[in-house]
Amino acid sequence: LDPDLHKNLKFLTLYDSDQVQFLGLTFSVTYDRVGTTCTKELIPNGNSIDITASNRLSYVQRIAKFHLVDRMEAQANAFVQGLAHAIDLHRLTIFSVPELQLLISGIQSDINIDDLQKYARYENFNHLLPSDRKLLTRFWNIAKSLPADDKANLLKFVTSCERAPPLGFASLQPPFTIRKIPLDSFASSTSSFFWSGPPSRSGGENHKDRLPSASTCFNLLKLPAYESEAAIRKKLLLAIRSNSGFDLS
Repeated sequence: LDPDLHKNLKFLTLYDSDQVQFLGLTFSVTYDRVGTTCTKELIPNGNSIDITASNRLSYVQRIAKFHLVDRMEAQANAFVQGLAHAIDLHRLTIFSVPELQLLISGIQSDINIDDLQKYARYENFNHLLPSDRKLLTRFWNIAKSLPADDKANLLKFVTSCERAPPLGFASLQPPFTIRKIPLDSFASSTSSFFWSGPPSRSGGENHKDRLPSASTCFNLLKLPAYESEAAIRKKLLLAIRSNSGFDLS
């Protein structure tokens, strides 16, 4: 979580035993709290106990515990209290930590695009029109050809989570949805405050330069009706690799 702290603690464990006592360390820690510098003793009377070769491992363990547990105890307790309003916490006790992570974050594996396509929904598409069928065929061909990391980027771009649901995409709610956006159209008539994706640099003047966007709260991909597979691939990759957060559509 803190590369510099990790580096310093590792240095301390490997430092010359005869020189540790000269580093001037004690069983206390100084940290920033909302712009204010605070000092906390890691053990009773810690300010007066020097770190030596014999107690440095205990110091490292207490420093790690402070940053990973003690320092965020108030925030963690507030989170648990809020969570208790949404779900009976007793029900969570039947799960182990890995099982609970799996339920919340999904499966960390290659995204099954065939399963995603099977349960996808569509808006503004006329499946009787060859152009609409071709747009969808091209999109799914591109999605299936993406490397694993870009498949995860695509899923994260649309749903805000880069992992598939534990029970497959049949359990994804709302379903993964693709909405066709005509190139001669400006903003979608149902723009959402919750979307991901970079704005087009064109400012709306050249509609072919518009990028795909997404309403992550609805698992909705807004896909402009590009005229070629190359254009779809280029714009889609630019969008899903942008690492954009929530903005206005």
